[in-house]
Amino acid sequence: MSPLSLRFRRVATILRAICIAGIVAFILMGAHVLLESLLRGDVNGAGGASDATASTSGLILLTVWTLVATGANIAVLWFTARLFGVYATADPLSETAARLIRSIALALFAKGVISILSPTVFSLIESLSATPGTRRLVISFGDMQAGFLLAAALIWVIGTAMSEAARAAAENRGFV
Repeated sequence: MSPLSLRFRRVATILRAICIAGIVAFILMGAHVLLESLLRGDVNGAGGASDATASTSGLILLTVWTLVATGANIAVLWFTARLFGVYATADPLSETAARLIRSIALALFAKGVISILSPTVFSLIESLSATPGTRRLVISFGDMQAGFLLAAALIWVIGTAMSEAARAAAENRGFV
């Protein structure tokens, strides 16, 4: 084993640990947001039953949406941690690594879609308790969302190319 490959494996191990720490942080943050939203919500508001129902519905929708967004972040980190685990212990040019790269791309795509839909979802949740005529709908698309989608596409292409390279490497090993 050359010093470069040993260094590569050590760095991959460190990056895997950082990803796992990120997963733990997102889980704790998601639990905090969930508990805070459940404890903070005034579902018995003085505005009457319709306000209480709208507030409860909004709170539930906001909590679910936050958990979905947190889940997308956790998925990106989970697949990335697994990829670094493969890099630390196995052949980096493998079908498993290529599959994990494509999984990271799909998770980033989901993150991009969630970031596109979030302003709309939040405006709809806010409008649940608004009186007719004051409701609003927000739709936005910016550089960040485009960046997530482009990064996902690029990583998907890299994963597909890695898959082809892994097949060629396996075929070449068969000839030797």
